[in-house]
Order: sequence, then structure tokens, then C-alpha cells
Amino acid sequence: QIIMAMVQDIVIRQAAAAEGLVLDSANVEVQISQARAEAGEEGNAWAERLRQWGLSSEDEYRDRLEVRDLAAQLRNLKTPPVAPAEDELRAYVEANAARYAGRRSSRILLLRTVGMSEEDLLAHALNIRDQLRWGADLGTVAAEYTRTTNGSTMNGDMGWDAMNSSSPEYQAALNGLWPGEVSEPVVSEAGVTIIKCTDIYVLPEDGMVVYEWVPEGLRQMLSDQMAVQMQENSYRSYIDGLIRNAVVVIEPMPAGLPYAE
Repeated sequence: QIIMAMVQDIVIRQAAAAEGLVLDSANVEVQISQARAEAGEEGNAWAERLRQWGLSSEDEYRDRLEVRDLAAQLRNLKTPPVAPAEDELRAYVEANAARYAGRRSSRILLLRTVGMSEEDLLAHALNIRDQLRWGADLGTVAAEYTRTTNGSTMNGDMGWDAMNSSSPEYQAALNGLWPGEVSEPVVSEAGVTIIKCTDIYVLPEDGMVVYEWVPEGLRQMLSDQMAVQMQENSYRSYIDGLIRNAVVVIEPMPAGLPYAE
């Protein structure tokens, strides 16, 4: 398995070179810098993090990121995403939509900060709640106020609640909302959250999924999900074909090496 993983990496690099693809070295170095910062600077924190990932050195991590970058470029070049056919999408939605039954929400999370009292934080949250209830766009407000990874980058969208592991406080507040409604401030250990219900999907009593009754937003999400799976399957077939057609020579272990004894 280790040897075939190495073969795959070599084949990807060769295919990328043949297609004239250029490695985004700057992005690779940014990812390494971010990973180092997250590991921390104390002692051997970075080396320990690499060991946890099954890597022996930073150079090995760099190699992995380089292959990942080239593979992503190859995937988009050789197996671009294709929208699923209508009958295939209908079957996929009717087979999978039930898993997402429930509510979809967006949120604005106000984190506790040094110097801000609990009263001021709650007053700030109430002001945001009023803005949303008066018709302010949640994405715009979220981009301004949210300080979490799924704030400005996702416009506050939390997706369907079946996809998330929300706190009991969050889930209880969301369960009391209908599409378009905005919650009262929800206080938790993280801070104060304002929740807006953006959609809802209720299964019939018999549990049967009817394509036309599935919300458009959920149908689109499943369509995107199916397109990604189809692209990945095509890409996997493409890479497997390259490996089958490659001339792979596996040399025997050299004699006299300490780790070969």
C-alpha cells in the first residue's frame, strides 16, 4: 500500500507536468506556515504534530501538499464537474433527502472579548436581532460581526441542522423558529448567538420523499453533492488508468542498510 501510494504520487506529478500545470508553491508555503502556527512554537510542538500525521519531516508534509495541489488541478482539467441528469438527480434526492429533514439556519456569533461586559454583549446582540427583524441582510451583518470560521466566509449559513452538532441551546432556539424568523439572543459558553431560520423540510407522516416537495435549497445541495461524487469517481478512474498504463519498476531493498537488516 505504501509503495502504491508513492506510485500514485509520482504518476500525478508526471501527468501534471505533461499537461503543463504549474504548482502553486506560494499557497503550499502558506498552508505550512498556518499549520506550524496552529501547532504552536513551544518545544518540539511542530515535530510532534508531524508525527501525529504519520510524517517524519516538514519536507514530507510539503511533498504531500504539492501532490494535493497538482491533483486538484488535474481533477478540474481532466474530469471537470458535470451536472447530474434530471432522472439521476431525482433518484438521488428521493434516496437521500430524508437525512436532512428539519430546519436550515444562519447565525451570527458574538464572542466574548476582554473589556466587554455581559450586559454590553447582550445589548449588542439585541441590536443585531432588531436589524435582522427590520429586514437587514444576514450575510452582510454576519460578515461584519461574526468572528468565527463560518461567519464571513459562509455568510453565517449553518446549513441543515442534521448536518451540524449544535449546542442544546442553539437547537432548542432553532426548533422554535419558522423560515424567516429570528431568535432571541442565545447565550452559551462561546458567546451570544442570533439565529435565523432560513428553510424547513418536513417529511410526510409516511416518511416518503417526493422530489417536488423537497425545498429547492436542499435539492441544490444534493445536486452539488452528487456532482462532486461523480467528479471524484471519474478522477479516480482516470488516475487508476494512468497507473495501469505506467511502467512501474520496484527495485529490491539494497543490501547492507541498517534499516534493511
